[in-house]
Amino acid sequence: MITTKSIEQLLKYKYADSVADQVGSKVSEFYEKIKAHQKAAGGKEFIQPIKLSLNGGVAFSNETDLPGSATAALDNFRVLTKNIFGVLSITEKTLLANNTPEKIVNILNNEMDDLVRSVRYHKARAMEGSEIGVLATVATAVTSAANSIVVDDTRLLEDGMVISVYTGTAKNVDARIKSIDHAQKKLTLDTAITVAKGDVITNVNSYGQEYTGLSDIFSSTGKIYGIDKKDYPRLVAYQKSNVGAINDMLILDAIGDCERRSGTTIDFINCSYDVISKYVDYKQKNSVNVSTIDIAGGYKSLSFNGLIPMVKSRFAAAGTMDLLDTSVFQMLQLGKPGFVEGKGGILADVPGKAAYVGTFADFSELYCSVPGGQGRLTGITAAE
Repeated sequence: MITTKSIEQLLKYKYADSVADQVGSKVSEFYEKIKAHQKAAGGKEFIQPIKLSLNGGVAFSNETDLPGSATAALDNFRVLTKNIFGVLSITEKTLLANNTPEKIVNILNNEMDDLVRSVRYHKARAMEGSEIGVLATVATAVTSAANSIVVDDTRLLEDGMVISVYTGTAKNVDARIKSIDHAQKKLTLDTAITVAKGDVITNVNSYGQEYTGLSDIFSSTGKIYGIDKKDYPRLVAYQKSNVGAINDMLILDAIGDCERRSGTTIDFINCSYDVISKYVDYKQKNSVNVSTIDIAGGYKSLSFNGLIPMVKSRFAAAGTMDLLDTSVFQMLQLGKPGFVEGKGGILADVPGKAAYVGTFADFSELYCSVPGGQGRLTGITAAE
């Protein structure tokens, strides 16, 4: 007889470690590149002292006119771990209809596969997004409740995703995406809703709760890990817009600009799909072979100058290339991802329903100690 207790034993001893390992691998090329730098966070908040200038008390001088004291400017980055939750559910009817170990294991295997795939997707997306978590903006108001809405961009949205619609910071409604017409930028939802033009869409209940991602690093204003960029301009990353036709010298010059500003060493190039295509086309037009390079995690990518991986990202905006020093990135992890065990165990009754739910939790945050040492090129066009 299969019971919720026996299922809990499976979740705890068979699946917990394997799911934790799986959500920590094959997330994305960017994640694999920095995974070796993963660090345990000592608590909910990680305090990291950061030097924001050179020590000014160093100089070439004679033996009597020594330089005065001018220590490096110090401040603290305050890094809060973020919460990724995944919920799996099992109904009483499922238990009764599949009451053999083999059938239950098959059901759980499918549930775990779906959970892992979804967690990986959201981790990869959030690493390139922003802490605010806006995925799209409503392009056209819907004043009479309808099951479809038009947005400005569908790049960060997926079928089956449950979204929240906000006006400012106030949540209006939740709905699940049934399908997406990417050409028309139209979402078909499982429920009729009204929205105003300019309302923003996030993953369900995620406004202001996501990773401090690349969008935050490449924002020229606002705060990064609690420090306002206007107080320390060196925290503002290098950016160049409307760069035009792609070519090797353009990329090489931008890498040089990044490295001269902060002493970083660019070792990873993250591109939108169209930029990768434009780069390959540029090489072919000049009768130059495009070399490839292996990345940790079993990935293979193009390479720039035979040394730097150049990868395509489904989450990068069109015409965008990010130049990154991955040695200054870390994934801070509070404990090992796993199923939350409450007073009653892993599975809890769903009030008013003959069903049980279990919650998978991952407490982590993306951290970059030198945000000003990264670079972004936008407005990249095809080779001339």
